[in-house]
Amino acid sequence: MLLSIKDPKGQTPYGFVYQYRETDFEFLHVTAVQRGAPNDVSYFTYVPQTPGPANNFASLKTIVNDPLGNVSEMSFDSLYHPVVHRDLAARSAPGKVTETENRPAKSFVIAIPIIGDAFEWNIDSLLRRKLKPNDSATVLVYERDLDQAASPAKRATCACCARWRAALIWTATACPINWSHGSSTIPASARPRAHCAITKKSPPILNIPT
Repeated sequence: MLLSIKDPKGQTPYGFVYQYRETDFEFLHVTAVQRGAPNDVSYFTYVPQTPGPANNFASLKTIVNDPLGNVSEMSFDSLYHPVVHRDLAARSAPGKVTETENRPAKSFVIAIPIIGDAFEWNIDSLLRRKLKPNDSATVLVYERDLDQAASPAKRATCACCARWRAALIWTATACPINWSHGSSTIPASARPRAHCAITKKSPPILNIPT
């Protein structure tokens, strides 16, 4: 396990602390990271979760409290894909933050207690959709979505990237994708096409008005 990092000048800019109690859920997890000065310590807490629709099927939540007291929470599914990220718009005292202890109390944003994103992954462990708090979405389409028989070497090729300013609902069909936004279908001229993967050096960004 990595305990510290020493630079050529003999300084130790990074130090790591682990949980060594075998009966603890955090066994062999990093519980604190020192970055820079001795007081510049970030604390990590790991909380098991019950997967379900309410938490985007997360099985683990990691709570991080940085040296300034900024608290963030990242939830992961059983394959350790990040599925929910939240930044709490308040600050905590230095030290570990749990679900009930040392919770952020000093708010620096009015009426916005939590700022966060949600993520969805496909069967190949590739990011499929990123949802923002304002219901906007970024959706990635891969060769496997367009061709189920795509070879393993090509199925992860990003064919298109689309961004909407509101929640996006879409399903893969044969033509080549049926994009629907709420009750309205995105015009054919605005839909990603299979050939964009080979005619564009980078995935195009579509800004579709709601």
